[in-house]
Amino acid sequence: MRNLIIQNLAHNPRQSPRAFVKTLGVLCASVAIVVAISGCVNLKVSTPEQHYYTLESSATIQSRLKVESKDQCPSLTTLRLEIEIPTYINTQQILLHTTSGELTPLPDTKLLGLPAELMAQALQARAVDTCTLLSPLTTTPMTLRVRLRDMGIIEDEKVAFVSMDYMLFLGQEIQEGNTLTITNDVVNEGRAWNTHGQILALQGAFDYALDSIIRQMQRDIKAYKPKK
Repeated sequence: MRNLIIQNLAHNPRQSPRAFVKTLGVLCASVAIVVAISGCVNLKVSTPEQHYYTLESSATIQSRLKVESKDQCPSLTTLRLEIEIPTYINTQQILLHTTSGELTPLPDTKLLGLPAELMAQALQARAVDTCTLLSPLTTTPMTLRVRLRDMGIIEDEKVAFVSMDYMLFLGQEIQEGNTLTITNDVVNEGRAWNTHGQILALQGAFDYALDSIIRQMQRDIKAYKPKK
């Protein structure tokens, strides 16, 4: 466009500077209109709304909040808490195992935090209700180690699943250990096969797994708690 204006002036040497300025003004106005339109289009582009979830069901959280503090605990048993999670699972994304074997995140859906943080909080809250303090910072003879092996939604079977390893240590020696694999049916439990139903099934599987870990921990503490 710039070259075109210069050529026109060369072919018409009598063209006045005023005409040149007028032509240049029209060009600038056209560019301004294009920029303004582009700006309007960009302003209308919106990102999908994100929905955030915890690993526990809302019913579990609400029931725990209603429980009064336990003044009847004569003392608290303290254990070191260790959470181990593979890197590809320790993400806010919730993974769907598709029929083709692909792992793909559920769209527009994330966990409220990393699974390592959410699991630690959930286990600590449950343990307090049994007069047990779980802390990742303390040094005590007993250690509870929980390893999240895998979790997600399986499209073929229409289920949510959680797989965890439970280990209780006295010093450096493991005293008890087992693996829990919990599946929670999405469709046969009356839920729709959609994001909401899938999340509810996953939360239900986590609730059951974490409750099972705390129950086993309490049994093992009674059996292996060091005598004073």
